[in-house]
Order: sequence, then structure tokens, then C-alpha cells
Amino acid sequence: MTELIAKNNLIHIAVAGDVRAIERLLLAYYSPLPHHIEQEIPDRVRRHFDSEDILQHGFLQVFRDIACFEPRGEGRCLADKKLLTTARAASPNVA
Repeated sequence: MTELIAKNNLIHIAVAGDVRAIERLLLAYYSPLPHHIEQEIPDRVRRHFDSEDILQHGFLQVFRDIACFEPRGEGRCLADKKLLTTARAASPNVA
């Protein structure tokens, strides 16, 4: 429970605009995401983008829009949305 409270405090500080808190928050959620995304990338998208490309774009969006951030899980939701957006951009026929 203490770890959850610490993460929630870090989120509130980051949302308030503290750059170091934003960096710590992104690093805290980073480690499971590359593997998760790599498993989900369709082959037709993999030719154009890898998991790092998708993560970089997603983290840039989080950094830019941190004031609107609402915690909804371990970061996979945003990663999945970013993957789908990237897949659609790479191939208009991707659902």
C-alpha cells in the first residue's frame, strides 16, 4: 500500500508540472512496456515501427499533456492506444 501511495503522490506532483517527477513517473512505468508492445505489434506495422518508436511517441504525449493525466492502470492502456494509432497510420486497413 505504501508503494501505491508513493506512486499516487508522484502522479500528483507530476501533474502539477514538476519535470523531475514526470521523468520519475515515466521511468517507473517504462520497464514492462517494451515487451508488452513488442508482442502486440502486427507484422505489417513492424516493418515501419518498433516498440521503442511507439513508446517514445507515447511518452512524448504524456510529457506534453501531463496536466490532463488520469491514472488508469500500469501504463498498458496508453501503450495499447498508441500502438493502435501507429498501426492505423502505417496501414489504413488495420482495425
